[in-house]
Amino acid sequence: MKNAILFILLSVPTLTFGLEAGTYQVVEGNNESICPQLVTPILQEGELVAIKVVYVGDCYYSGPFEYACYDQECKDGDIVFQIDGERSYRWLNHSYDIYGRFQRTAD
Repeated sequence: MKNAILFILLSVPTLTFGLEAGTYQVVEGNNESICPQLVTPILQEGELVAIKVVYVGDCYYSGPFEYACYDQECKDGDIVFQIDGERSYRWLNHSYDIYGRFQRTAD
């Protein structure tokens, strides 16, 4: 019986998080100048380890920038992406107190 329980526990897949590649538009935020973002996930052995982001539109910095990912967050310095689904995330820029909620657009 103990072996059966151990087998069941080991057979349960671990929960992972991911993000689809594509263009993401802000759907809610606290600043009008938040730019759309072109996101490319970087996977290692099937796990999301980083995202590469290009800020598109009329942006001061365009990129690409790379953000390391851990525990449903991707970040570098004061920029944080809180992933809440395969097609959405919350973006935070702590340097300027700016945030936005992003959704993937249909390509």
